[in-house]
Amino acid sequence: MDTLTRAKTKVSKTVAAVSEAELTLRLVEAIHGIKRPPGLTAEQALATMPEETQARWQKGARAAMTYWFECIQQMQQAQ
Repeated sequence: MDTLTRAKTKVSKTVAAVSEAELTLRLVEAIHGIKRPPGLTAEQALATMPEETQARWQKGARAAMTYWFECIQQMQQAQ
């Protein structure tokens, strides 16, 4: 068995859930230098935004998640 084959057999598969709402809110917090009100979930905090603003931020978070997915797919296909 060559080194690459041995490495492939030792790789563990890892899955991580990424919350679109949490990513969206963290982007808002980082860019605007603010924090969500204590005790609110990401979904609850986002619900306090005007719908149009919330939709724009969610679109940005989805774009980031799509990019990560594409990068991960490329990584998995590397030989």
